[in-house]
Amino acid sequence: TRARELLAEDDHAARFQVLRAREAVHTRMASRARRKADLLSMQELARAMGATAARAEIAILQASYQFTHGRLDAARELARSAIELSQAARSHVLEARARPALGRVHVRSISLARFAERSGRFKECLAYCESALEHVRDTGNLGNEGRILRRMGSARLALGNHNAAGELASEALELQRQIGDRRQEAGTLDLEGSISIARGEHSRAKGCFERSRGIRQ
Repeated sequence: TRARELLAEDDHAARFQVLRAREAVHTRMASRARRKADLLSMQELARAMGATAARAEIAILQASYQFTHGRLDAARELARSAIELSQAARSHVLEARARPALGRVHVRSISLARFAERSGRFKECLAYCESALEHVRDTGNLGNEGRILRRMGSARLALGNHNAAGELASEALELQRQIGDRRQEAGTLDLEGSISIARGEHSRAKGCFERSRGIRQ
């Protein structure tokens, strides 16, 4: 704070770096209001400098702030913005910081989806899954995509949406077979068996459970 007072008002770059250091201290102190104030001041300085790299850094920090306070949608959008700005600034260093910020949102969404499912909050589970699915498809991780689709199918089944559950399970199964993930395939076959029972298709359910058991043996 003292260093900032010593700097000239028009020395935007130096003031930005000092605020960056102070914001890091406020983060460690868990001082929410002061951290927010520093981020807003840094945003104004970045705008005054017209520096794309500074805007990228602000977006990274703001994504972290929103993530810390549980605002995953805002954190996701800020992280994406940070990636785009980093690329525009041709800064691999900033992009390398921005991408994990987006990944953290994805991981948290999956964790919250799992918790919501276990707590019987299936609509909430679906919302988190849909959020995570968008990121997973961007990264091309077919294994995670298959797992998320299966969890969505399970939630749809619990909500009584048998047709939607069946479509999600089929999509998950196709991905798991495509990458040879036999363990996940067995779990999805169990889900298809449960969906078939709910539909009254007992012969099909039996076939699903038998194929699942065959994979596990």
